[in-house]
Amino acid sequence: MNLKKVLFGFLKKHLKKKSKNSILIYQDESPKSNETNLDETSFKDTGFYEKNKKEFEQIEPMMVIVAKTPGYNSKDLSHLYRPFIVVGRNCNTLYAIMETTSSKYKDDNRYYKYHNDKKDIIAYCQCDKLYQINKDDFKYFSYHMPIKNYEELIKKLNKYCKTLDKVDYDLFSYPLKVGSVLLNDNNDLYVVLKTDKKEIIITKLLLNDKSKRYIYMMGRKYAIDADNIIRVSKDDDNYKVIDFIDPKLNRLRNIDLSGYELGDVLLLEKSSKKIIFLTQIADVIFYADLDALDFFNGIGKINKDKVSGFYRKLSDDEIKLFIRKIERPLNDEKNVVYYGAKENILRSINKIKK
Repeated sequence: MNLKKVLFGFLKKHLKKKSKNSILIYQDESPKSNETNLDETSFKDTGFYEKNKKEFEQIEPMMVIVAKTPGYNSKDLSHLYRPFIVVGRNCNTLYAIMETTSSKYKDDNRYYKYHNDKKDIIAYCQCDKLYQINKDDFKYFSYHMPIKNYEELIKKLNKYCKTLDKVDYDLFSYPLKVGSVLLNDNNDLYVVLKTDKKEIIITKLLLNDKSKRYIYMMGRKYAIDADNIIRVSKDDDNYKVIDFIDPKLNRLRNIDLSGYELGDVLLLEKSSKKIIFLTQIADVIFYADLDALDFFNGIGKINKDKVSGFYRKLSDDEIKLFIRKIERPLNDEKNVVYYGAKENILRSINKIKK
């Protein structure tokens, strides 16, 4: 019994001394260190274990911790405990990214590479998978990842991880603007097309591996669903900003947000002239004269402020005739329509045909 007390006291003193510098169990980074080969029984038999269960409650995103690798089943214990970067949590679970120093990942795009100043080493963070770490797996907090590195890590995570709903983005103050990428509670992605004081106009990003113009996130190709526009209150907390895409590169500003449809006949201010709505980009409406039902003479454009309101819709027979008049010249490669209007009009035609 006395011998057991002596051994227990030595082990407790040894753990306490090593824990001061928070470099107790970087197993994959110090494989030759004998201090890391403690089995789980000896670890749990110390007060250090209970102390770290309390520390677990204080762990937040951006912290690097050391923990047992979930699902580890190798007899080689040198990688049983690893460093992890925490990116989210709930009451009982930490969601974290595994860190390694193995150079075999240096050319793998799914891994974020950075210089670990704490250990003065090059580290690789696996950004296509989140590990769930509970109190029993957790050993201790090591250090805070620098915010600059953490931001770069999250961008890489957005690109390759499929469970972004587990990530805590509250550390960042991403602006809500055209091009902001939103994530909802169902792990669905949206992009902001317009924003004002009370609401935002968004559209969903749909999985589309064949799209020539796509957004790569969550390990897949997404395309903008320009046909389904959604208006959401700015107070709606079901959406959070997680990223940003360039509106110019993805032609977000070309998406028609007017509320009119192809074939709507509109009235003009201070004029008896009536026009057939084709599409709108920003403040510019593209139209055809109502006389185009008899003779198509090209596409015109006018500022939206010149329109006084809606007059009527073309009948089914009229819209069929109108489409026949304008579809062929639109498909002519020599017919270049201003700022993506051609793409919008042809998409509307295909939608009507369906």
